This record gives sequence, structure tokens and C-alpha cells, in this order.
Amino acid sequence: LSFELGRGDLDFAYAKVSEGSDIVSTNDDINLAFLYYKIIKEKDLNLDAYIIHNNERQGDEVWALGSRYKGQKRRWGWRSEIILQSLPQTNDIEHTIDLEGSFLVKSSLRTFFGWTQSSGRYNQLYTNRHFYNGMIDIVGRRNLEGFFAGTNYKIDDRWKLNFKWMNFNQMHKGIGAYDQAVASLINGDRNNSDIGNEFDLSLHFQKNKYENLTLGLSTFLHGDYFTSSPQA
Repeated sequence: LSFELGRGDLDFAYAKVSEGSDIVSTNDDINLAFLYYKIIKEKDLNLDAYIIHNNERQGDEVWALGSRYKGQKRRWGWRSEIILQSLPQTNDIEHTIDLEGSFLVKSSLRTFFGWTQSSGRYNQLYTNRHFYNGMIDIVGRRNLEGFFAGTNYKIDDRWKLNFKWMNFNQMHKGIGAYDQAVASLINGDRNNSDIGNEFDLSLHFQKNKYENLTLGLSTFLHGDYFTSSPQA
């Protein structure tokens, strides 16, 4: 459901997955509901707020309260996403923070830099990990802290070249780094916070209105988390 409200839109969605069985009694339904309010949606200014409730009978129940803020003023731009989570089963309050600033060197060249942090039990749910964590999918958004920087270069109306550097560290040493699905810990030395650095280079070609071709090259330089004596 979607409604116009003030200067923006209010969206509500609900989904239920029920996995029944003709043989045994099951109680593993999954319920997802979210309320998303686009408070301001203008050409150079966007402000959103949302609530997500994910309730999985055999897993964690998650309440997430988030906000996105994006804007551009003259040559300077900014982007942020901040999410607070409540995990009723463990009474934990978790968070993730993403902050980015940018500068338009000229109409065809943009540089950006930023900082990211996700706490030790944060549940990334359905976030787009490639945008924040790179194309290789080494790490997930849990017990993670890092910096990033890069450039976006518009060669012409059809060609674009993007470069991004990302530095990954444990937010708290001793816990460990998680894989991209946050399903398990990455084998390594949990007493070393330096996970590594990723470099992503991508070339985009807009063939026509409906087709976009991308060529990507990525590399990951392992940090001391991987080179020291690993723990199980």
C-alpha cells in the first residue's frame, strides 16, 4: 500500500511464508512487515525513515528502525544510513552506521569518502552488501568497522568508470569477522583487527535505454587477521 503524505510517500508492505507439512506438525512461519516513509523527495534532497519487523519462528525476531539522508549542495554531497535494531530474544540493541561525503571536482568527476560500522550481533537482513562491502563478498555487516574512498568518472553519455577502496576491521577484537551471509565466522586470528582491503574497478557502458553492460575487476589484500595463527 502506498499513500501520499506531506512532501513524500508512505509505503506499507507485509509478507508471510508458511511451510506446511502433510507428515509432521510445523511451526516455522516467517512474517515480514515494513513501514517506509519518504519524508522528503526532491532533486537534491532525500530523507527517508522506516521500520522493519522480521519474525522467524525458528530464528531471531528483529525490529529495525532506520533512516536514510542524501543531499547535494553546490559541489558538496552527503549520504547516510543509520539503523538501530532490537533483538527481543537476547534483549540486545544493535546498530549499523554508514556515512559518506562527496565532492564534485567537475561535472564528469566525483570523489567520495566515508566510514562504516556494524555492531557485534547486527542482523543485516536484506541489505545490499555489494554497495557497502564490495563486489567480492568477503565480509558481512557484523562486528565490522572500516573506511572507504573512491571516484566516479563519466567519460561521456554512454561510458562511466568507477573506482572504490574499502578498508575492513573488526569493530571489537576477539569476536571475529563474519562471512558475507553472517552465517559463520571467517577462520582467522580474532586478536588481530585488520581484516584487509578491497579494491573495485568497474567500467559501465549504456548500450541503450534498456541495456547496460559492466566489466568489473576486484582484488582483496588480506590483513593480519588471515596471516596470523588462525583459531577455529
